[in-house]
Amino acid sequence: MGLACTIVATAGASAQGIGSGASDRVSLDVEACPAVPAEAIRHILGIEIGDLLLGERQSGPTTGHRLTIRCAGNVAWVEAAGEGGGKTMDRTLRLDAFPEDAAPRVLALAGIELLAACSPAVRARVEAKQAPSAPHLPAQTLAVNRQPRTILHVGVAGTWRRFFVGQGVSAWGGQAQLGWLFDRWHLCTDLEASGASRDVKLGETSALLLSGGAAFGLIGGEDSRAFTLTLGGRLGMARLAGNATDTTKAISSAVVRPWGGPTLSLGFIGRFRPLAAVLTAEAGRSLFKAEAQSESTTVLTVGGTWVAISLGVAVMP
Repeated sequence: MGLACTIVATAGASAQGIGSGASDRVSLDVEACPAVPAEAIRHILGIEIGDLLLGERQSGPTTGHRLTIRCAGNVAWVEAAGEGGGKTMDRTLRLDAFPEDAAPRVLALAGIELLAACSPAVRARVEAKQAPSAPHLPAQTLAVNRQPRTILHVGVAGTWRRFFVGQGVSAWGGQAQLGWLFDRWHLCTDLEASGASRDVKLGETSALLLSGGAAFGLIGGEDSRAFTLTLGGRLGMARLAGNATDTTKAISSAVVRPWGGPTLSLGFIGRFRPLAAVLTAEAGRSLFKAEAQSESTTVLTVGGTWVAISLGVAVMP
């Protein structure tokens, strides 16, 4: 007797589980729609709600949901009936408002929208489709797929340059700067003009320095604050000229000489989009020397070791 009761109870529970699952199933009827293939509508529904859609040869359960699509000329009527034919919702669409090949998808999506309002199971499938979980990618894969970003910056800066040699000049001027940041590398170039003057017994001597610099190196730090370390070179011309106070007692002249050599630079870039503050400290040694003399004595020199500091602003998106 106890064994018989156990079998009956188990069978009842199984029947209840099948009934609950069957009530979520959806049957599809497409009537009088020769211009819209029923197979295409069924295919799209199957993609969206999966196994909730009954097969073409399966009979719809009386407790399940039903989607009916009927056509009359260029008008399609879509109706979704809730569980057991209780709650119904419908929508009317004009087929000539869509391209012919888009009609099956439009009708299928309209039906899914109505079913989602009637069926919690269909609604859950739709929400799961709309918010898929992001696939997990190993850190190594992410590193391989990361694309380096290239940033161009153009700016201007004020400069101070000092040559550490006997009678070396201390010149003030400005730069036009152009640079590229890509991944962890920094390439920068500039054009500079600066000048200095010094009073002497017979008048005044002056130096006009024109040069171009280029450097390449590393960049590190955060997106808003970065530090650079670069190696490069600078090459230019120095025009040294005298200006006698009394031209009857002294003759003035001017000479142009090259200057320049290898450089080592440290820099800081502070970004506040779309602008950036750029600070650079440069050290170098000139391979050439230019001197200005007065009364056979050197009074102004461009050459030897130099240091320079520039501070400016750049456009950096």
